[in-house]
Formats: sequence, structure tokens, C-alpha cells
Amino acid sequence: MTDAGERVARAAFRVLLYLVLIDPFGDSVLLSFGLGTDAFDAYTKLVITATLAVILCAGVRFVPKWSNLWTPFWLVLCVYGYALVSGLAQNVSVNAVNDFLSVTPIVVALALRRFHIVDTDRELRFLGGLVLAVVFLKYVLYQLGMLAVFGTPSWKVLLKQSPLLLFPYSIFLSDYVKAPRRRTGAALLLILYLIFTAQARMLFIGCALVTVVHLVRGARPRVAIGVVLMGGVAFGSYSVVQQMQVEESLLHWYGGEVFQEGVDYRLQQLQELERRVVDRPLVGVGLGYFDPDYLSYSELAKPYQLELDLPNFVTKVGLLMAFIYFLSYRLLAAQIRQVGDPVARSTLSSTFVALIGLLAYSTGQTFHQGYLFWVFYGIFYGYLAASVRRAAPAPAGAAALAIE
Repeated sequence: MTDAGERVARAAFRVLLYLVLIDPFGDSVLLSFGLGTDAFDAYTKLVITATLAVILCAGVRFVPKWSNLWTPFWLVLCVYGYALVSGLAQNVSVNAVNDFLSVTPIVVALALRRFHIVDTDRELRFLGGLVLAVVFLKYVLYQLGMLAVFGTPSWKVLLKQSPLLLFPYSIFLSDYVKAPRRRTGAALLLILYLIFTAQARMLFIGCALVTVVHLVRGARPRVAIGVVLMGGVAFGSYSVVQQMQVEESLLHWYGGEVFQEGVDYRLQQLQELERRVVDRPLVGVGLGYFDPDYLSYSELAKPYQLELDLPNFVTKVGLLMAFIYFLSYRLLAAQIRQVGDPVARSTLSSTFVALIGLLAYSTGQTFHQGYLFWVFYGIFYGYLAASVRRAAPAPAGAAALAIE
């Protein structure tokens, strides 16, 4: 039996899940329709914050002790807590707090830990399938809108949720490497096509990293060749839909005005980050730091968040705290080995590989310091914690107790 608090927390979690997956107000393709979404985006974040508050109040009974399982969790909070205090002391307080709020979805892990999760593998696969279904549906709707308004499909449909495609991709690729099946291959082909339509070079890099990890972990040469061929078919399908030659598609990504514009303002951001490292290499500039020269980015002005998202985060927390932060991922990976169920352990391992792919994506794109990354992180951590608890031997007389 579940208590009232858990039922409320589960309902709030479902609201949060569908809200962050459907949320359209960060989709860059909306700019093609001349729609301004800043106000709606702010309201959506307020609703997300309120939902997280409900999950925290109803779903979290206690704060976990500092144990091997929860060491990565506490290290992340210590790093962000330090950067918050530093930001409050040096920068505008409202900006520092706003910067800190992005990590608050990590509390999802504490709520999931006490949910009665029976089958980690099944539930994570359902969530991965849900991500794929939502992204595909949004892609179709946007392209139908483009055809209706402009008479041609958009060459770039980068959705707020597009980076999360690495999650189902990692799970399906792990399955395909172990046992190639047509159904799995079809799912991979669809995901790769949607990744190409996002036209985000850092997403290509994140996808490549996930692919290499899974292929190196034991793929037979024939399977590896099949995965490469699927990538070629997905790229060819994209070129056909866009009525573009292969050479034209490659030039669009890695040459011409669009490519150069993206490189130019990232180089400007890199120079700013280098200045921060020179000025405050170990202690960082703190959360909420306002770049005094941000107007040089013209229409792409982002005084607090930069496309070089992960390097931006490192300059805020400083090199010492950055080392601790990245160490937490190493410790988190070690906890996966504590999961007793081999099927759940494999799926959690694939989910962790997707998490690392999202970090790679964030080195050149804004994602790590957004709520969507930390929702995904919290979900992964929560399922991991629940699975480790099931694997641990129950104390005497506690066999009938439900998960806390």
C-alpha cells in the first residue's frame, strides 16, 4: 500500500514529466513562425518550480545520510552550494539564486527512492520510449506547420527535448549490440534521423560518443558496420526530405554563413571564459556572474548562460570544485555495479552513458545549466538508488517494510 504522500508525489512527478517533455517554449523552430515565447517560458518554469516543491514536500520524508550511494548527490550539492555562496557575495543576489534553481530538480531522486519501483528496466524503457514519441510527434507537427505556412519543411527542427534523444538511443543501441533485431534497428534509425534534423553539431558529437562507448564495449564487427550504415541511411533520408545534395548538407553544417556565425560568437565566449580562468582560476566567479562585455554578442546576448555551457559552469565554480564535480560522476558510475539485477544494471548503465553524452553536448551548447538536464539526472539517480536498495540485504524483521 502506498501512503497519501507518495500518491501526491507520484501525481506531481507525472505532471513534471509530461510538462518538461512537452514544453515547446524553448524550441528554436518557433522563431520561424515569428512567435515570441519568453513570457510563456518564464510561466512554465514557475509551474515546474511549484511542481518540484510539491514533490519535495510530499515525496521526501528524510534527507539521506552521507553513504557510498549518496556521496555523488552530496558532492553535487556542495559544489553548487559553494558557487551559490560565492555568487551571493560577489554578484547580484537574484541572479545567483536564479542560477542555483536550475539544479533543484535533483530532488526528484529523493522522491523516486521511496516509490515502489518494481521493474527499473521496464520503467526506464517506458520513459525512453516516451521521449522518442514526444520528440517525433513535435517534429511532425512543426514540419506540417512549416509546409502549411511556407510551403517547405524546415531544415532545422531543434527542440528543447532533442538532446534527450541520447537516452533512448543509448538503450536501443545497447540492445542492438547484444542482439541485432529489425525492430531495434528501426527505432535506432528513427532516432538518428531526428538527431540529424536537430542540426546541432554538439548533439552529433554526443551521439558519436554514446555510439563509440557501446561499440567498444563488445560489438561484433558486423554489428558495428550495421550501426554505421544506419547513420548513413538516416543522413540520406534527411537529405531527401530537405531536397538537398549530400555535399550541400555537409557545407550547410560545416561551412558558409550559418556555420561561421556559430563559430564566431563561441570564440568570443571562449575568450571571456579564458579571462575568468586567468582572474579566478581556483575559486571561480560564482553563480549569477554577469559578463560585462556580453553586448558584443549582438542579437545572441546571453550574459549569464553561454553556449559553452559546461566550460561556463567550470569558471563559475572554479577548478577545485570542478574537479570534485566531475569526480562525482566517477563515483556515481561505481554505484551501478551495486545493482543486483543484471537487466536493471545494464539499462542503468546505458542511461548513465546517455548522461555523459549530455555532458559532451553541453560543452558547446546550452543544456547543463538548464532544468531539463537536472530532471534527467534526478530520474537516473532515483532509479539507481531504488535498485541498489532492492539489492541490499534487508535487516532482520524488516522484510515486510516498504521502500522508504
